[in-house]
Amino acid sequence: RPYLIYCAACAAVTAFLLVWNLVKGMQNSWNLPQWKHHRWEEVLEVTVGVLIVAETLLTMRVLGLSSFLSSRWCVFDLCVAVLTVVSVGYGLEHLGRKGEIAEANVPLLLVRFLVQPARVLAVAGGA
Repeated sequence: RPYLIYCAACAAVTAFLLVWNLVKGMQNSWNLPQWKHHRWEEVLEVTVGVLIVAETLLTMRVLGLSSFLSSRWCVFDLCVAVLTVVSVGYGLEHLGRKGEIAEANVPLLLVRFLVQPARVLAVAGGA
């Protein structure tokens, strides 16, 4: 039961971030070089990202590498986790800055856009 609550919370935060970025993108006419991030967004992104990576690594440890890699769902989780590491690095870079709002790095922002819907699927699949 606690794991289901954890999965629901991660899915809700990730879905919120996805919708938030879609709305923000439409308001900004998808002008990615001018994309702005707030500190609270980065905190949520980094927190969820670290949780997903940790869960994937724990699952790999519990199942063993060969069993883990034989599951398509686990391989999908691993791909999401690898992309999430890039997203977490991007978020930590922004959190390290002094200002409240930071301009986006376009290639890393695109990785984040790919990761958000994939994380929703990965978290929902883990429940």
